[in-house]
Amino acid sequence: MNKQLDSAVRSYHETGEGFDAIVSDVAIAIYLYPKRNPRCTEEDCAEFLLSFYPRIPALVSRYRDLGSDFKTYLQSCLRWHMRSYICRRLHGVRKERILLQEGCLSCAEFGEGRVECRDAGGDEGEEDDGDDHVH
Repeated sequence: MNKQLDSAVRSYHETGEGFDAIVSDVAIAIYLYPKRNPRCTEEDCAEFLLSFYPRIPALVSRYRDLGSDFKTYLQSCLRWHMRSYICRRLHGVRKERILLQEGCLSCAEFGEGRVECRDAGGDEGEEDDGDDHVH
């Protein structure tokens, strides 16, 4: 990002024009942000953008020049969002590892903290006690 985006945001606040171009430029910057981390993949970049995209209009509209430029404001917002994104992602990875360790290789339902294992690994002929690995 460069001074051009800062100028465009200031101009938008003065004239009300150029909003769509600003949103596009900000979306590109958001997409590229995770690439700073060598562990992030293209998929991470896309997911990060999708998770942040709904915030862009308010981000542009709320910005006020109080001594720092739009780039600094955006970087601060992205830094905080990246932390929460990584935490959510790590939580999902940990959940997968736990399920794999418990032998729930065919878990199909994920939602609201509840995971049901379709093939819980009981022996054939064993009576179903209804306790088939529901987490």
